Amino acid sequence: MVAIPLAFFTLKIKLIYCLILLALKMQAQELLRNPSFETNCFCNIPNMITLTKFLCAQWDTNIDTTNQYYSMKGSYYFNQCNNDSSCNGNNTHIPNSAYGDEEAHFGQAYVGIYTYISPIIVNPNYTLYLTQKLDNYLFEKAKYDFTFYISLADNFNHNNNSLQVLFNSHVPFFLNPPQNNSTSSEDFHPQLDFQALGYQLNVKNGWQQIIGSYAANGSEDRITIGNFKFSNHSDTVYNGTGQDTGYCGYWWSGSFYFIDDVSLTLGIDAGKDTIICTTANNNLQLKASVGWQHYTWATLAGNVVGNTQNININTPGTYIVTGTVDSLPNYSKIDTVIISAAPINNELYSAHAPTDTIVCPNTTTLLTAINPSQNLTYQWSNGSTAPTTTVTDSGTYSLQIYSGNCYKKEYTTVGYYPTNQNLLDSATLHLTNLQNTITANSGFTNYEWSSGETTQSITISAPPLGGGWVGLSAYTQEGCLVTDTVQIIYTELPIIVPTIFSKLKDKEYKILNLPQGASVTIYNVLGQSLPNPTQGGAFNILHECAAGIYFIRLRLSPLSGELEKSFKIVVLE
Repeated sequence: MVAIPLAFFTLKIKLIYCLILLALKMQAQELLRNPSFETNCFCNIPNMITLTKFLCAQWDTNIDTTNQYYSMKGSYYFNQCNNDSSCNGNNTHIPNSAYGDEEAHFGQAYVGIYTYISPIIVNPNYTLYLTQKLDNYLFEKAKYDFTFYISLADNFNHNNNSLQVLFNSHVPFFLNPPQNNSTSSEDFHPQLDFQALGYQLNVKNGWQQIIGSYAANGSEDRITIGNFKFSNHSDTVYNGTGQDTGYCGYWWSGSFYFIDDVSLTLGIDAGKDTIICTTANNNLQLKASVGWQHYTWATLAGNVVGNTQNININTPGTYIVTGTVDSLPNYSKIDTVIISAAPINNELYSAHAPTDTIVCPNTTTLLTAINPSQNLTYQWSNGSTAPTTTVTDSGTYSLQIYSGNCYKKEYTTVGYYPTNQNLLDSATLHLTNLQNTITANSGFTNYEWSSGETTQSITISAPPLGGGWVGLSAYTQEGCLVTDTVQIIYTELPIIVPTIFSKLKDKEYKILNLPQGASVTIYNVLGQSLPNPTQGGAFNILHECAAGIYFIRLRLSPLSGELEKSFKIVVLE
């Protein structure tokens, strides 16, 4: 039988313990592999450099450059099983190393990175970084919770608050200082800046938890932790004065941090706390971040109010959203949003937009808010900010009534009464009589003809030769003005003129049916007019007139213009 050293059993027990703890942590849907640097790792290998990328799998991969100015050199790996007790950088034993004294926050290992080194020791802006490539890309618009524990190494005389986290899709290769137009660390823009979040990274004895969250854009599959700022832009504080001497009797001039228990998990975001107005028309949509299979919204009292990613509410209160997935029944994330009620003037509840109305076309309409108050403000869709507004067209108009920043929005519709009704049945009348009656349709009021009559019917007693136009206006029962016109056309005027008669002194001859206002002129064959005044179409052939041929010209002055008609008369002895 081969003897197995006791140390092997001790190491095996520790390994089993770490695996159990790691399995428990994985129930939290951990997205990082080996988050506490415990598995697939090695130490105490002779002549092996202490960089994490050589000693602990899944961290600091794809980092391989010998350029002295290349800042991405990876992190240092610390483990209990490292037995190097020297004063140089290869001593990464836990808890006592060349960098400081600290127990692991979880398990028996952690890593360390420089965030600042004094320029008198090494190239300015020299830093180290911790990075890992994820198995999958992050979800677009999903919230991710990121946390880790950090401890300032005891044997360093500066603390540096400029720690950042970059989410991207590749190892950030850069040179500090940049050379030949190369990329520098400040060309990157880390999404989490713990200095901006107010952290003071000055804890030496024990561990300080660092927490942040990130809304992904969907293209990230790598995470990098470190200081991307130049030394002269970093928040570095000297703290070596008055403290105990460092390991082996000297201080390391710079900032070095231990990092353990790094975690990246899918989070959930219920949105920002906000204030709503509890009027009937002011609902608020609560929207949780994406990535979860199931969502449950509940009040602080535990009453479930929704089971979808987005819900609508109109009641103030505290709302809790829980995200779950079927594959991890014991895993969930919650977030809380507080919805407060804004103070509202009670007059807002009694004020309303005016009721719908119907008006006559081509008229202005005054819209007036119901129960207006000087303590409220108004905003009409046509731009008016008064309780009333004048509109000149039909349509739907909105009114927002405000009490401070709270408002309700209502609508009112303006319609037109129909005015396509005809006052006259026909647009054209063909007439042959000298006197004709035109009658408008009933159902209207206040008739008014173009000739001035205000009755429903009128008589045309002096019709124009050839025709003319007659206009009419009236009001509907709703009080809307309606207009109409009719064209009058006379096909023949029945004027009777004697054509042959004997000359008899003082004999009166008369033209029958002569329209009122017409004039008569008698001409001889020489074109000379004879004085012959007429009255009502009657005229005398005077004794001076000899036998012969005469012409009678009738002159009428209708509305449509002056017209003439001539007749030939033969006078016999």
